[in-house]
Amino acid sequence: MRKFLFGSLAVLLLVLLLGAVFLARMDLDHYRPQLQLALSDTLNRPVSIEVLAFDWSTLGVAARGIRIAEDPRFSKDDFLHADALTFSVAFLPLMMERQVQVDALHIEAPSVRLQQDASGRWNIESLWQPVNAKSSDSPADAAPVGLSIDRITLHGGSVELQRAGDQLRRYQAVNLQADEPQLEQAFPFSLSAELPGSGRLDLSGQLGPLDRQSPMRSALQAELTISQLDLAASGWAGDGSQVQGRVQLKFDLTAEGGLLRSEGELSAESLRLLGADQAATAPIRLQLRCDYDLIKRRGTVEQGVLSAGSAEIQLSGDLAQKSQAMRMNLHLKGQALSVDQLQALIPAFGIELPEQSRLSGGELDIQLSVTGPLDGLQIKGPIVLRDTRLDGFSLAGRLSALSALAGLPAPKDTRIDQGSLQFHRGPDGMRFEQIDVHVVDLGQVSGGGRVDASESVDMKLRVKIDPDVAERSGGGAASGTSVGRFTGGAMRYASSRGLDVQVQGSLAAPQIKLSSQALAGSVLSGLLAPDQEDQGSGDEGNTDEVSDRRRIGSALLQLLDKKKDDREREKE
Repeated sequence: MRKFLFGSLAVLLLVLLLGAVFLARMDLDHYRPQLQLALSDTLNRPVSIEVLAFDWSTLGVAARGIRIAEDPRFSKDDFLHADALTFSVAFLPLMMERQVQVDALHIEAPSVRLQQDASGRWNIESLWQPVNAKSSDSPADAAPVGLSIDRITLHGGSVELQRAGDQLRRYQAVNLQADEPQLEQAFPFSLSAELPGSGRLDLSGQLGPLDRQSPMRSALQAELTISQLDLAASGWAGDGSQVQGRVQLKFDLTAEGGLLRSEGELSAESLRLLGADQAATAPIRLQLRCDYDLIKRRGTVEQGVLSAGSAEIQLSGDLAQKSQAMRMNLHLKGQALSVDQLQALIPAFGIELPEQSRLSGGELDIQLSVTGPLDGLQIKGPIVLRDTRLDGFSLAGRLSALSALAGLPAPKDTRIDQGSLQFHRGPDGMRFEQIDVHVVDLGQVSGGGRVDASESVDMKLRVKIDPDVAERSGGGAASGTSVGRFTGGAMRYASSRGLDVQVQGSLAAPQIKLSSQALAGSVLSGLLAPDQEDQGSGDEGNTDEVSDRRRIGSALLQLLDKKKDDREREKE
């Protein structure tokens, strides 16, 4: 038994020794042209290998200086180049049947360049289209060999990606594994990469069958996970000047016939849109189901929910790739949304409030359209407010002239029991139109205006004091006195005709002024107030004096009204 074991071991060592001698003397570079031709036929691109030799460290074959040519319609540079490639080959099929049967192919630290032309076509699309491509240094009489690969792995790669009209972006630490890759049937794969700026991408699932005529129509079932994506640094949202934040997402992807369906959830932290100075104060979530046509480069958001806290906004609409930017035509709709829960969204969308003020309590309805590229969005539509409060800002208190004139109450906050406006936010600032807001302890406020990108304010409003506020402020205990009659008349004027108010300055410190004409009108109205003492005295001199005062006042009011009508006609 012992002799048998020693004999078997000796035979095994002899076989290994003979095999080592055979491999050492075997000229693997002899098969380099055939391998180049097989790879070229498979990839439809010229493939060149500088050296092909046996690798004792892996007991496989090592190739050095590997280059895959670029599609000539894009560039004359290489599509891929790698310093080292190792693979294990079944030698009997190679020598006896001219079949290259690769058990495992490993590419170390390759560099790949992905490019898109103006029509939206990518350079990778022609890799497996049926065209004839021969290696540049393969001899004309090199007989082709069959090629099959059980596993492909790529480690530590670098991918340069350039969309049409966009700058070049580099993805590092790219790792790829594909098992039994074939054109005719699905095969499992996994891909990971470090994103530009920061963040990580992981994609895994089944790819194939691959469509040789139109690669974008190939089948796919995969799960995509992206963590800590920096929107500005990655370039996914344009040049990064208008959109900032960090994104996490997890989506299930299904593609067939050129239609990609994605369904999953995205969350964004410190989100800023439209170049907003402040970021969202809490994470914003987006649940989404979207269909996207990879051929036409346009898609539809079938179902979307944008959430901030417990407030949920329904989202729907269309997406389209125009040049290098994704353009949107979306609709946001929300009913009875909690203002407190939406606080996180307000700064993210560039909706700015006066300094040290915030909306508090109540609810709102929105029906907004969102159009344009992500780095130049236009947001507009109606907003309805109910039972809310602008803490830290008193509109009545800012009307100092009216307060001084009639003792108008000046609470520290502005309470709105109901109101509506047309809102428009774009890269150039905010516009407010058709403002119609009722402010508690003040009255009805209407008008419109704008806040530009530098936060300069230019708004024109009309304030109609509530009758009960006018009565309390203008009459009261002094209603029987001359001062009481004067202020009462002024407040009745402000209640019936309204007062024109101009808001200027900066958003941080707005300057709110009564127009001189509105102030003169209210003063004259006070002068014209009924004087019961004079009327009941029976003193003709006093009666004549009152009549003269009223005639002068009426003439001045008519003049003011005429100038106001003239200005309104000029605007029209």
